Amino acid sequence: MEVPESRKWMYNRVGPNRTGPSDEFFSGVEEFISYACGNNPRFMDTGTIRCPCVRCKCTRFQGLDDIRVHLYRKGFQPGYHYWTAHGEEMPEIPTMVTVDVEADAVNYYWQDNNRDNFNPYEQMVMDAAGPSIGNEFLQGEDNNQYAVPEPPNPDAQAFFDMLSAAQAPLWDGCESHSELSAAMRLLSIKADYNMPQGCFDDVVHLMKETMPEDNRMPADFYQTKKSVSKLGLGYQRIDCCINGCMIYYKDDANERQCKFCEADRYKPRRIGRRNYKDIPVKRMWYLPLIPRLQRLYSSTVTAKEMRWHYEHRSESNNLCHPSDG
Repeated sequence: MEVPESRKWMYNRVGPNRTGPSDEFFSGVEEFISYACGNNPRFMDTGTIRCPCVRCKCTRFQGLDDIRVHLYRKGFQPGYHYWTAHGEEMPEIPTMVTVDVEADAVNYYWQDNNRDNFNPYEQMVMDAAGPSIGNEFLQGEDNNQYAVPEPPNPDAQAFFDMLSAAQAPLWDGCESHSELSAAMRLLSIKADYNMPQGCFDDVVHLMKETMPEDNRMPADFYQTKKSVSKLGLGYQRIDCCINGCMIYYKDDANERQCKFCEADRYKPRRIGRRNYKDIPVKRMWYLPLIPRLQRLYSSTVTAKEMRWHYEHRSESNNLCHPSDG
């Protein structure tokens, strides 16, 4: 959506001499603060409002002086030229619109030195999607001309959902955790201490009961895993021989006994039980390599390390590194 003429000052922060914010930006920030504080019950009670800087992204409540400092140093978050998180209503969107502002946010992320302006979980979602995700937001675009909006495809929708989870506070007013960060921390604690699933569910239920209503805490272990599954990097379960002779994969996927030691693949069936599902005696978890290599190249942090051997070739005839061979 095009930036209104009256709000273009929001993204023209630096003055002509480039020594600091312009006078127009200073007066605009005061205009924003005056609007955001007016008739705001939370500000009247606590003296804080949502901070719209590129780091806080309206997910954290700050005092007015802190908000001024954040905006002077970092500027407004991309695409926030309508102050919807501070009581302003979004105008009606016409049938023919310009490119979605989400594309601007994604392109902003992939520009130099802008990664640090996003929180760690937003960075994780952006890196998981890779630079090509920006193309998903530009469906129907033709040389930046007007385009009819189309529903995002499943991959782009999954990205929307994960990015929203990384930005949404765990409950209204929570400044320390988002929906995604809480799920990631809980799964990490479960893995570190080998927590049983039943214990995990009880802990989550207790946390959910003690939080304010309409919180975004996952309900149980299944919902927690499901909330982070869209980040990718899955695994594949493959049945294998109990003695380690073979795996039941590809041409051997339908075998029921080991071809070498003739050990049974599945546990014996219980007599008289119907609709019994075959349970393998032993199973391995395979982590596919290709998606993990793609993730290393899609992240702005690790991609340069992955290219190191190619970009730092030795021109001498001496073998200085295994890559020189």
